[in-house]
Amino acid sequence: MAAGLIHECIAKRLEDYIHVGANEFYVGSVAPDSWRNSDSKKDKTHFYIDGVEEPRYDIFFNKYSKHFGNEFLLGYFIHLIADYYWYSHSFTNIKDGTNEYKKELYALYDKYDLKPIELIKKDFFNPVEELSSSGINKTIEFINSSVEECDITNTDISKIETEIKETVSFIKDELKRYNIKREYHFKFKNIFKHLHTINKHRWNVFKLCCKAGIPVQGLLHDLSKYSPIEFFEGVKYFTGGYSPIVNCKRDKGYSEAWLHHKGRNKHHFEYWYDYSLPNSGVLIPLKYFKEMVCDTFAAGIVYQGKTWTKEFQYSYWKKTSPRAHMHPAIKAALTDVYKTVAKEGLDAVLNKKELERIYYKHINKKYDL
Repeated sequence: MAAGLIHECIAKRLEDYIHVGANEFYVGSVAPDSWRNSDSKKDKTHFYIDGVEEPRYDIFFNKYSKHFGNEFLLGYFIHLIADYYWYSHSFTNIKDGTNEYKKELYALYDKYDLKPIELIKKDFFNPVEELSSSGINKTIEFINSSVEECDITNTDISKIETEIKETVSFIKDELKRYNIKREYHFKFKNIFKHLHTINKHRWNVFKLCCKAGIPVQGLLHDLSKYSPIEFFEGVKYFTGGYSPIVNCKRDKGYSEAWLHHKGRNKHHFEYWYDYSLPNSGVLIPLKYFKEMVCDTFAAGIVYQGKTWTKEFQYSYWKKTSPRAHMHPAIKAALTDVYKTVAKEGLDAVLNKKELERIYYKHINKKYDL
């Protein structure tokens, strides 16, 4: 079995359960296997005792649990639990190098909405004494490169999914037994990190808005993020890899910052949605449609960092659009924009003339509401 990617799938399934999701969590979820690319030994990285190939995650917990606020350690712990469970079960073996192997890997990657794990930086802090950091990046590169886009029509991964589901269920039981729960605290250093993320996002939006012919909107974009109700929630739930709103929703079930934000910023389609309307929403005016496009691309650029590609937004949109409540003409126009960018790049679409052409092309069509 392609253990690295399977561990990544398991980590993805546990995001909501333990309120995690930063890149460090995914690094931790595959890090124990980096012994292959370093001078570390598997019996040490997997906490074997007396040569018995059974990960002793209880020993790891007793040694490192006080620092489980570190997502790397939490990912590492989950990896050990998964390996323990696998050793006592006979799971599917995907033969490396075959076409079946490539298809199943990509099918899992697509199904679980995974993304490449980012490499660790030189200043990365590895608190696990039993593991050398030297092999982590080679392991990540191997896992990332093992996924190749291909035709997965008729590729059946139901058996593997069932095995992942069983493993996740076991891990959840163990996390309950060990009373592991992610808690969020207000950290002073996150004030500056969150502020930097907001400013970086707004700068990217502004540059794109200038190309789209709406520079003033770009300048005024997302100013409500500096308001206390939005800013301080963002600081508390800040991770850096994605919006703090996601963590807040996982923790509380809702986000006051989001409720405040979407009601004051017309570039969000949620601003225009009214459940009492007889259709799926109203037609969003052109200038806010443009700002929405700029906003979504800028968010991807900021949060994906160096891993961002022109295909990202279209891939993300295909997974999220089915649950987006908006006018079908706007949905079709967004799909057109994202799909064209995926093929031709940002510069081909992010300009005043082309955005207006796409907008009116779909607005002038008749849709069944």
